[in-house]
Amino acid sequence: MYHIGKVVKIHRKREKELGIQATIDMWDENVLTADVDQKVATEMKEGKYVLVDYQPIPGLTIPQPRQVVARVLDDGEADDVWRAYKQRYDKLSSAAKPPSMPAAYR
Repeated sequence: MYHIGKVVKIHRKREKELGIQATIDMWDENVLTADVDQKVATEMKEGKYVLVDYQPIPGLTIPQPRQVVARVLDDGEADDVWRAYKQRYDKLSSAAKPPSMPAAYR
């Protein structure tokens, strides 16, 4: 399972540190900082859309998602996927809200 997000900030490695991390604005209004897979590290740029791996870490008693940036999406593909996720989220979140009180009763 993967979730789409937009890269807000990239945290490059310093001396003696391994790997990089990215702060990501996720499609469902969550913000997280995740490790970036070395295979895509050179493609990472702020403002790019990425897929974050949410598959469970194997061997744990209580499942926890990996939360590792696995892929940087091409711009055209990214726009389509982001729009699909956001439309679904907006539809679900608006359906979950209680109806507002009519102005005449406020």
